[in-house]
Amino acid sequence: DPSLRILALPLEGCGKMFLGCGAEVLGLRRPMPSGGFIHHNLAGFLADIFFGGWIQTTWKHISTLRQLRGKVDLVIAIGDMIPAFASSLVSAPLIFVGINKSDYYHFRGYSYMGFEISYLRRFAQKVFTRDEITAERLRRAGVKAEYVGNPMMDLISSNGTSPGKSPGVLTIGFLPGTRPGDIPINLKDFEQITTSLNQASGHLRKYDFLLALPVHHPRGTVPRLFQSLPFSKVITESDIIVGLSGTGNEQAAGAGKPVVAFPSRGSQYTTRFARAQQQLLGNALALCPRDPQHVVKKILDILGDPVEREHMGRVGKERMGSIGAIPTMAKAVNNTIHAKNID
Repeated sequence: DPSLRILALPLEGCGKMFLGCGAEVLGLRRPMPSGGFIHHNLAGFLADIFFGGWIQTTWKHISTLRQLRGKVDLVIAIGDMIPAFASSLVSAPLIFVGINKSDYYHFRGYSYMGFEISYLRRFAQKVFTRDEITAERLRRAGVKAEYVGNPMMDLISSNGTSPGKSPGVLTIGFLPGTRPGDIPINLKDFEQITTSLNQASGHLRKYDFLLALPVHHPRGTVPRLFQSLPFSKVITESDIIVGLSGTGNEQAAGAGKPVVAFPSRGSQYTTRFARAQQQLLGNALALCPRDPQHVVKKILDILGDPVEREHMGRVGKERMGSIGAIPTMAKAVNNTIHAKNID
């Protein structure tokens, strides 16, 4: 819609994803040591404060939001509740896309708490949730909540399995996450797993090992046994995923792929984070101890059991939901803006 002026304020990171899409990127853009993972991660939050300039960056964000007061017709807050709370500084109607919290979680703070529900009930014109059970609870509490699909699933292009895949070759995809500090650590653990897999199988079975690295990571560091491919291609071509990723693991499960994970030695995929993700994904995620032999055994057990693989894939699709959410949300945003202008 050429009549719309779109402003973007990334609260974490440099906002590179907004470049070239017609949005004006505002604010001080600075990546934090924690990568934005400050919830339940005190060490990361302290690193942001003392080494990442968090106080200066946050104050700049507050100043930018205050300057927008009275100049914005609608705010779209995406993520957890922090951008939703930040929208109050703008004093404009709010549409909230809550992709982080879910009632599948059992840990306190991972689903919507009472004061967050009260805020959304009072200030949000519309709340889009990531699953129906969360939307249902919010609606019972008086929030204008709706589930139209999971926007994270719209970001995977389903190109199917590669036609060049050799018969009898099993493909295992590895997701090391996106945090720069975690990736080298996770790659070393992945190398141990691939070595153990080859040793366990001998010459009886051949594997292809695919690796999804974020665009910012240098490709020269890819271990010898791995083939580095774009994320979507790794997901669509793999028979099973070994993941130490947050959103990546969830997208893989939603694409119907069995996911095997273990608590990493890095800062994101901690034991608590892994357990929370297992609550979210249910039987779609097999959580193992941080031991290559345990991980390899679980991979081989799943690959050798077609019924279990089908079950894990079905659960992942149920938990992560359907595609098509982003166009529906965009239409709702457009309708809200034009209805306001007509009024």
